[in-house]
Amino acid sequence: MKKKVFTILMSAVLAFSLGACGSDDQKGEEGNEKTESKESKESESKPVELSIMAWDGGTGEATEVVLHDIIDDFNKEHEGKIKVVPEYLPSEQTKTKLPTLMAANNAPDLFMSWSAGYLEPYVKAGKVYSLQEALDSDPEWKNQFLESVMEHVTYDGEIYAIPTVLSTQVAYYNKEIYDKFNLPIPKTHEEFIEGLKTIRDSGEDIIPMAFGNSTAWPSASHSEILANRIGGNEPFDKVLDGSGKWTDESFVKAASLLQEMADEKLVPDGYAGMTPEEAVEQFKSGKAASFIWSSYCISNFEADDSAVKDKVVLAKCPTVEGGKGDENNWLGQADRCLVVSERCENKDAAVEFIKFYTQTKYMQKMADAGTLTTINAEKLDLSNVGPIASQIMKLHSDMTGLFVFYDVALGSVVGNEYNNTVQGIMAGNDPQEAFENFQQFFDENYEK
Repeated sequence: MKKKVFTILMSAVLAFSLGACGSDDQKGEEGNEKTESKESKESESKPVELSIMAWDGGTGEATEVVLHDIIDDFNKEHEGKIKVVPEYLPSEQTKTKLPTLMAANNAPDLFMSWSAGYLEPYVKAGKVYSLQEALDSDPEWKNQFLESVMEHVTYDGEIYAIPTVLSTQVAYYNKEIYDKFNLPIPKTHEEFIEGLKTIRDSGEDIIPMAFGNSTAWPSASHSEILANRIGGNEPFDKVLDGSGKWTDESFVKAASLLQEMADEKLVPDGYAGMTPEEAVEQFKSGKAASFIWSSYCISNFEADDSAVKDKVVLAKCPTVEGGKGDENNWLGQADRCLVVSERCENKDAAVEFIKFYTQTKYMQKMADAGTLTTINAEKLDLSNVGPIASQIMKLHSDMTGLFVFYDVALGSVVGNEYNNTVQGIMAGNDPQEAFENFQQFFDENYEK
């Protein structure tokens, strides 16, 4: 009897235990389902976030102002669905930050970039998403762009970035100052230097040429113009295909001319530590007589707070006497290219943002402020284009060619070394020796 009672009790205990376990499991499963459901709902309610590394040097030029408007407007119109989270940086800073992030496979979802050789290594490494399919599936969007601007963002037949503006290097002159000293707008480098010396020797507190070289790129771009004016396209084309050398006279002489300008005090005291943005301000404030710089500055000089708003004369960059180069061959590129990282988890949302960015109303805002955009002119109303922007459009009408910045063509590693080489020469390094050293670096690091 006792055995029977014990058996019944044990059966009851076992049944209770199993029931209890089953109840806990069921509660656990129900709890997990509720947690997963809650997380799912929270995930659905959260907008897709897109990070973007965007160029903003703090100068207030049109592309920067419109960039902020675009991101703000996009986030308002896509509230609860897509949110763009920007990191604003001067473009030069991205030359060191972006490669680091790429190497760590931690690049932002979108980023601004240069074209040609700068972007190519990322494309080859599979770090960049092709936009070809997105463009082909939307012919209206694809056809709004100037066909020529896609040339330097096309790799193996596919487009990997959308350029948003065109930038070219142009000579700015303060006509009021030049008239004051009875100086003509120079056509040659020799005339340019003669005028700068006249202004320097006047005893007046005028900077002959605005210049800020802390980033190395300004001296490099100047040397590229001069090298092309001395030797034409051939010397650079030859170094790229391996049949030429960086010790060619055009490169060495160009950098030597920059060194002479620094030695002759034709640039501001302390120029080596000044930023390009400070140089823009030197000219905008009326303190400098001349400035050779990018066309993106036009909007700064046409702004209401500009001291030179009605005093600027634009001209093609000076030629060099005896040189082979053509004044109608411009240094520049399709610029501020929008790129999607391959690691971006929401590529459709990223493409949607690029389409939003490049819609006509924002391109029109840039054009109104004097920025050269990459969409067909017939889609824009050019009646509000300012007088300085009108000048560059007329100058461009004679353009016979466009050669890209060396650091863009060479890629970030070799390009940065070229910039640093010229910066060092302008500061006093021996030009011949510096280019011999650069040739060695080029041979060891350049990939065709």
